[in-house]
Amino acid sequence: MRFAVLFGLGVGAVYWLLRRETIARTVVVPFTESIATCSGALISMLGTPVQVSHRVISGAGFTISIENNCNAIFEIGFFLAAVVAYPAAWRGRLWAFLVGPPLLYAINLLRVIGLFYVGVWYPDLFNEVHLHVAQSFFILCIALLWLVWVRRFGTRPLELARILG
Repeated sequence: MRFAVLFGLGVGAVYWLLRRETIARTVVVPFTESIATCSGALISMLGTPVQVSHRVISGAGFTISIENNCNAIFEIGFFLAAVVAYPAAWRGRLWAFLVGPPLLYAINLLRVIGLFYVGVWYPDLFNEVHLHVAQSFFILCIALLWLVWVRRFGTRPLELARILG
């Protein structure tokens, strides 16, 4: 119950914080543009010439726009809220804060690149893959990362029972 309440408060705090105009302008927008820039650079390295403008990637007859829900910033925040809410040593939390966001950022880059190529090669499937496959895959990756973190750094159930008991 404690985890659920703390996680809920953390998710609420992440959502509230990232929706503030100042944070959106100074953190979220540059973060989103970095996703587009890095994805565009990787797509170009794969041999498909693209142009990137702010959060839009265009090339090979397809254009993709990285929107607020596609930039992974909320999901990274939710992962970190789960880490803070779950009982663990601070060393383990530090690991999650240092490793989790870059790893999730990289996974999201792969997701954006994959979606770009789906749009190029199978434009009729883009919306379906974007809404159902890619989002589900990313959520699964976040959940798996958190479960790996819990197994490695989280307080063990018997130890947790002694703490709460």
